Amino acid sequence: MNGLPVGMFGRKGHLASQHRAPNHLCYVEMGAADFDIAIVGGGPAGATCLLALAGSGLRVLVVEKAVFPRPKACGDAVPGLALRVWEGLAPGLPARLAQLPSARSLADGYVCGPFGGRCRVQFVHPGLVVRRAELDAALLAYAQAQTPCTLATAALKSLEPLPDGFALHLADGRSFTTRRLAAADGATGPCRKLLTGLAWQAAEVSLAVRTYLPAGAGGAGADALALWFDKALLPGYLWAFPLADGTQNVGAGVLRLRPGQNLKQALAQWTARPADDERPQAEPDASAWLGQKLPLGLAGRSISGPGYCLLGDAGGLVAPATGDGIGQAALSGQLAAQALVASLRQRGLAETPQGLAQAYDAPLYRRLGPSFTAQRRMVALGRHAPWLLEGIIRLASRSEALRQRLASL
Repeated sequence: MNGLPVGMFGRKGHLASQHRAPNHLCYVEMGAADFDIAIVGGGPAGATCLLALAGSGLRVLVVEKAVFPRPKACGDAVPGLALRVWEGLAPGLPARLAQLPSARSLADGYVCGPFGGRCRVQFVHPGLVVRRAELDAALLAYAQAQTPCTLATAALKSLEPLPDGFALHLADGRSFTTRRLAAADGATGPCRKLLTGLAWQAAEVSLAVRTYLPAGAGGAGADALALWFDKALLPGYLWAFPLADGTQNVGAGVLRLRPGQNLKQALAQWTARPADDERPQAEPDASAWLGQKLPLGLAGRSISGPGYCLLGDAGGLVAPATGDGIGQAALSGQLAAQALVASLRQRGLAETPQGLAQAYDAPLYRRLGPSFTAQRRMVALGRHAPWLLEGIIRLASRSEALRQRLASL
């Protein structure tokens, strides 16, 4: 992580009373800003960051443009990583989330190759499938109950760097100042561009669409998570994830659209075409189509800077092969809270060239780097050697060790 660009950052303020913070961080300096930490975005990354600030005594602002509950373009799958993060921060929270109306706990899944190969993997840490409208609303409400904060329901219009932090200007005309910033407003939110001046490059972003199939659609996705590396979409995939009401979230993701390629049309044709690969068979819900850009992550870029951290999709923390983002969002929210609180406690951590990079970027790279590297190789196989990808999946059907390796991804 040496050499990541993290600019200089000045600070002024006075010493206030002692506060108890996450992981026993304390003696936080309180400046003249309106808030100590502002979180932009109330999805899983922002809500986890807020939850991780419970007991800190800090003044926290949450800026979220949407009124929850709201739908979200997502596969609705919540991996074990996210559940483990939430259990560590709030014991019993995953059990509460598992009681949401659409939630279904799942411990295994299918991986289907481009030429008919298939293996079933058992997850070491079971996950959930739950509609994002339910999940995000419940998670943010729970975090608000644990961590006193000010919620501003408005879009972020602009950011202004200050000697002590940032000024946030909202679309409704309100402005706030904050000493530290957690940017959790997703791949298409304004924070990343405003903070870094960088837009996503085409090679960094995949595209995905999702909708729902009615109960009775059948197929491998009726009782387990299922991924198909369909040769018509390589390097891409299709998915089908079951919900508690018998419906399935189905979607398609691709690294780059080919000329004339339409993901919505490809998914509709896929579910309508009989085949022997156990795909679901039903007419997609025409009212539930949503699409999203997915920034594929951890390709050596910095995800922090002077006084701020980029969380979840805003930091490009989307798994390259599976498109999962919720697990990384939760982990980044936890680590960002720890790093930002530490930077308030420890003079110089946010000002030095490598301060937040060492406190935030480095732990994320250590946790996610090996899996992301393996997934990038899997994507490359799908693009350049689909028969080799097929061979790995067929071999995994006979090798417990390889199945465990696939499950860990």
